[in-house]
Amino acid sequence: AFLACWNLIPNFGTPLYYHLTDRLNFDQYFIGQLVSLGAVGATLGAIAYRRYGAERLSTPQWLYVSILSSAATAFAHLFLADAPSAIAVYVVGGGVSMVALLTIFSVAASVCPPQAAGSTFAALMAVYSAAAQVSSMLGGYLYERVFDHHIAPLIALAGCCTLAVSFWVPFLPADDGVTAELANENAYVG
Repeated sequence: AFLACWNLIPNFGTPLYYHLTDRLNFDQYFIGQLVSLGAVGATLGAIAYRRYGAERLSTPQWLYVSILSSAATAFAHLFLADAPSAIAVYVVGGGVSMVALLTIFSVAASVCPPQAAGSTFAALMAVYSAAAQVSSMLGGYLYERVFDHHIAPLIALAGCCTLAVSFWVPFLPADDGVTAELANENAYVG
């Protein structure tokens, strides 16, 4: 249920594309560069999570950090006004989204029984992916039919829904084996 709720947040990815092209007049080449910069941010986020963060915070703490930073990143999209602000949002957003994704994978892995880990993890990721598809459709519907092609209310709703996911964290299993395992691996690596 947590994974589904995390990903059932109204997605504003497709409406954001139209906002970037129609309202901010960004060309396709620059939008492609933004996506690439987001990937650089994601790479840096993965390195930071693995190298510096896994041993410092428990999985529930990582969840709260991920939720708060994801909401802040969503709200940051409200301030997209020009190329420099877009670059900042995409780089930081890439890093934040990767840390959140790795945290979610850690949660999913921590609840998988060892004798059925592959099947359980696959089922959890299927729920996560299905919720993502519904989220995209919901975001597009709200953008077009409810918010009359205005992206700001959709972004605000997505940010608020992201914050609401934090109410699930206390109900998740307290098993922190994945984070502890990463910390032990870091002791050997670093």
